[in-house]
Formats: sequence, C-alpha cells, structure tokens
Amino acid sequence: MKFISIAKSEGATILCGGSRPENLKKGYFIEPTIISDISTSMQIWRGEFFVPVLCVKTFSSEDEALELANDTESMV
Repeated sequence: MKFISIAKSEGATILCGGSRPENLKKGYFIEPTIISDISTSMQIWRGEFFVPVLCVKTFSSEDEALELANDTESMV
C-alpha cells in the first residue's frame, strides 16, 4: 500500500479502493483501486506492481495515446 501513499503524495487522486478490505485484517490484501490525475513521471505510472490497481490518464490524440502506451520500461 506504500505505492498508493506515494501516488497520493505526488498529487494523484484515488477514485475508488486503495485500502485493505475491512473483513481481511491479516495477509496482503488490497481493494481494487483506480487512480487518476497522474503524470508519466510518477512512480505509480513508471513502476510495475502486481496488485489490482488501474491508472487512468486522458489523451487528446491517437498519437499521444500511442506515445503514452509505448513510454514504459515494463514488458508486461
């Protein structure tokens, strides 16, 4: 959950989720989370996390969408 805290501190908005489910006090569980208001320099955009988190970002053209999609070091 540290990466969600970092995203918030960098200016991102948690639209839903982002915390531990109330009925699961033990273990490593997180609610499905949607994060917006992100920039491509934020850790949440650049990193590779194997958790139920979706980052959403708007674009104004198909070229910009392709540029965003290809701007990654991840092979996932």
